[in-house]
Amino acid sequence: MEIKLADKHNFTYDSLKGFQRYQEVKNVYRLHEGKMILVYNPYTEDWNPARRLQKADDILSGRYVTYCAF
Repeated sequence: MEIKLADKHNFTYDSLKGFQRYQEVKNVYRLHEGKMILVYNPYTEDWNPARRLQKADDILSGRYVTYCAF
């Protein structure tokens, strides 16, 4: 495996096509009065094809620094 900076030469709009993002979250950290506290905030993250395309667009936009494992 090699870790590389994602760019238009190694990442395309189709790169996340087969990616399955599913995550059940129960607790998250939130900033409260200057301190990070763990709070119960359950949600499920499950990316549909439109969401994967949006994320690929975000990565290719140049607004973020994104590394990928190849």
